[in-house]
Amino acid sequence: MWTKMGKSRVCSELGRFAKREAVLCIAFFCAVVSMLFVPPDRAYLGYLDIRVLALLFCLMMVVAGLEETGLFQVLAQRLLVGRKRFRILSLALVLLPFFSSRYRPSLVTPRTRLELSFNYQDRPYYRRTLTSMTWTYSWSNEKYSSFAVRPVDLNLVDMSYINQDFFEKLQNLYLRNSYTSQLVAGISGSYTYNNQLKNPGRNATLVRFNWETAGNLIGGLEHLFSSPAKGKDYYEIFGIQYSQYFRVDLSASRKIMLGEKTAIAGRLYAGCGLAYGNSTSIPFDRLFYCGGSNGMRGWIPRMLGPGSVPVDPDKVTYPVQLGDMKLEANLEFRFPIWGIFHGATFFDVGNIWFMGNSAEEYPPEAVFHIRDFYKQLGFNTGLGIRLDIKFAVLRLDWGIQLHNPNNPAGKRWIHDFKWSNTALNFGVGYPF
Repeated sequence: MWTKMGKSRVCSELGRFAKREAVLCIAFFCAVVSMLFVPPDRAYLGYLDIRVLALLFCLMMVVAGLEETGLFQVLAQRLLVGRKRFRILSLALVLLPFFSSRYRPSLVTPRTRLELSFNYQDRPYYRRTLTSMTWTYSWSNEKYSSFAVRPVDLNLVDMSYINQDFFEKLQNLYLRNSYTSQLVAGISGSYTYNNQLKNPGRNATLVRFNWETAGNLIGGLEHLFSSPAKGKDYYEIFGIQYSQYFRVDLSASRKIMLGEKTAIAGRLYAGCGLAYGNSTSIPFDRLFYCGGSNGMRGWIPRMLGPGSVPVDPDKVTYPVQLGDMKLEANLEFRFPIWGIFHGATFFDVGNIWFMGNSAEEYPPEAVFHIRDFYKQLGFNTGLGIRLDIKFAVLRLDWGIQLHNPNNPAGKRWIHDFKWSNTALNFGVGYPF
């Protein structure tokens, strides 16, 4: 049996514990009260988020450790020295909620991401390794916009082997320069507007804008403190020529619902790049191409363009039709077939070009001119089938060429159906 002294001692200990752990006690009391309205059952286990609890526990451990070291006490003493500093700090704490609530929508879910990658490519006509490191800051607002800035964007391309027969067939000097070892060190960013996630099953708009520039900081330092490599007209770092260029692209797509599962979707795309300073060409991986599962589906990847340069598909051993400028438009009608099977009919128009007027690097038919670029556009139509398995959409598109600008003059509009004028492309997800 407890004595009165023992009971009072226990009560005093509980009182001290409640004062010391006020938040814990209030939370426990609220939990007990809530159990009166929602009786405990097995569904309670579903309320627990182990990940959040683990993060909170780790955060509390860090705070407790810093408190044990006396860090918070030292900071408080430094901040509260003098009446003037105390008044300024008090005023800042009072006004902080008003300013933070006003500007909070502009910064939601900020993240910092460090990415390292290594890619080894062994192709029939070249062998190379790609090493990259990217430091990304990303954030979004409470509506539909998201932003990303990569102040550190490093890529090292080491071309260890290239087939001489393939290299000799590259009459385009611009492409020859692209198949060399290069160091790409720059800064890049992107902006995305997407209201599809918050409006499923309704009209949606998606806009993507990407930009990147490389070699400017290294170029400035090289020009200040060094000179070009001996016998060469460009600078090197660690024995590798660094790239210097600017690249930008913009994509805008719109989906209009005509029924529960029927829609019309369209996209406009434009992109261009410019090499300067230490480079005469943009790196191979940053050039534009047409064809494939996500655009100009009447061609396989890298088989359309540039411009109206004559190309004989039967004599093309290596598909390397690339350019530093791209224009494309797509239109697609999507409809249900049965169950998880959906269909589509589509129409694509576009091409790639080179900007500039250097006959030594590329033929004049490959150069973009505003006065006649529309004559160099490729046209295709086609049919597609989609398999919607909820977590992914598997897609198979059969494209049929209507106008091939790389055919000889007089034979560019295709009137006779041939299998060689079609392409079958497989993709995951919708093309836009």
